[in-house]
Amino acid sequence: MKTHLLIILFLVPFIGSFGQNKPSIEDYDKAIASDPKNAVAWYYRSVLKSNKADYRGAIEDCKKALEIKPDYFEALFAAGLDYADLRNPEEAISYFTKALKINPNSATTWYNRGVNRSLIKDYKNAESDLTKAIELNGNFAEAYEQRAVAKNSSKDFAGALKDFNKALQLKPAYPDALIGRAAAYTNILDHKNAIADYTSAIKLSPRNAQIWLKRGMSKSYMKDYEGSISDLTEAIKINPLFMDAYINRGLAKFALNQNGCLDLKKAADAGNPNGQRFMKQYCK
Repeated sequence: MKTHLLIILFLVPFIGSFGQNKPSIEDYDKAIASDPKNAVAWYYRSVLKSNKADYRGAIEDCKKALEIKPDYFEALFAAGLDYADLRNPEEAISYFTKALKINPNSATTWYNRGVNRSLIKDYKNAESDLTKAIELNGNFAEAYEQRAVAKNSSKDFAGALKDFNKALQLKPAYPDALIGRAAAYTNILDHKNAIADYTSAIKLSPRNAQIWLKRGMSKSYMKDYEGSISDLTEAIKINPLFMDAYINRGLAKFALNQNGCLDLKKAADAGNPNGQRFMKQYCK
């Protein structure tokens, strides 16, 4: 959900200090050892740590930079991204909020705060943040997509569809927007259009088992159980441990008067509560 665009841009001007070679963490170690009050070096080292998925180490470096330079927008923004990667949306929101006090015209920061507010189900404020991002950048497809997600979660399905349409107008090859719009169509029981969007998403991401599952479920809603079984089988081929696919395939088989107990048993034996529940219901 997040974007690293700003971090990439902020790294570029510093590279010249090391000649033609891109700086390494070791280079910044030396810079910090030489000048521990160099906030810029602490920040850039945090970026490299983040790129290596050392998010906790990156956050510590950002905090060091902020001790030296409390209004360091880039460090505040980067810390927010790192907390988001650690699945800590509350802390991410806190840092994005501090960053916005310094630079309220950063569409990317409004976007990231909105995304993280959605994660804690604060959909009203998420929509507000994402609207601000769109006001600052009218071509921000990801902001439209995420605002649509927030609206869909708030049951504003018409508003969600409008935003998904805009996101796809700006960025036609956008699997997340197609999947999200399909979910919105499902919520208004328009399974035909949901299937069409899942089909388009599969063309873009054919190895995504979740999309095959969703299309298979939509086909079941349309009573196309053979098509559903085919899609769910494909999901299982991609991810043999995908228990939701086994459960839904088993139920589709029962709809065709076939024995789906082996599929349900697979999920039940794996400890899946829905598999166990349907196993008791259908396979006595």
